[in-house]
Amino acid sequence: MLSLSALSTTEFWCQYTFENDGTTQVPLVVVLPSGRHPNAGTGQLALISDALFTHEVVLEIDRIIRSASLGGVSLQTMLDIDYYETLERAQHSKHYPSEDPLSPLNANLLLLATADINIVVQALLSQSDSYKKYGCGYAPPYEQCILVGAKKKQYPGQAYPWVGALGLYEVPWSHQKRVAIFSGGIFAVGTLAGTALLLKYLRGEERQNNRYLPTIPLKIVSATPKDYDSTILIPLHNCMPQHDLRNIDEDAGLTVHE
Repeated sequence: MLSLSALSTTEFWCQYTFENDGTTQVPLVVVLPSGRHPNAGTGQLALISDALFTHEVVLEIDRIIRSASLGGVSLQTMLDIDYYETLERAQHSKHYPSEDPLSPLNANLLLLATADINIVVQALLSQSDSYKKYGCGYAPPYEQCILVGAKKKQYPGQAYPWVGALGLYEVPWSHQKRVAIFSGGIFAVGTLAGTALLLKYLRGEERQNNRYLPTIPLKIVSATPKDYDSTILIPLHNCMPQHDLRNIDEDAGLTVHE
């Protein structure tokens, strides 16, 4: 059973290793959103803020693995359109699923941003039957970003613009046993909140799954925007889009909604 609290342990990550050049490593592909796929719901390009905290997350995973005297993380970054094309070609091949241990399809995943701008998130949530399995999180059609809590409370973007989700899934198309970490919000602030919460789990600062459904490794979380004193910044209401990261506090306190 997947557990968010296990993310800080070597026992968790040792399940998802492979042998590379004589060392035991954790293969990890960070899939960044592009918003360029025709199935993308918004048609907007992703923001660089969707990738904030990525470096720290990878360093924390690498630290955990090396604490077990293993070879650390074998890292690759890809745009969603590149990863998705690799997946599409593989799924139309007679050799699917690929047995190549170096294939990104057989790596663990860190997926950033929601399915409206990250097509790999859409594929993961669809092929893993995310909402049917967990009963909360983003509900189908996933590209519409309908976020539902454990008590069926909905978090529409108009009323909850800074809310996101953090969840764990098994990678459904991998030939190996692999895990996918998903962090995404309707606005970039929500994605940032999910990734900040992920860091807390990796550092052992959070110790539970969903409070109301303890077996579900999914959390709904929100961030608080920051007010700046600098006169050179564009006011929040004039930002296009309004979730410009210059108006977000990287150290914002997290409020968990479940």
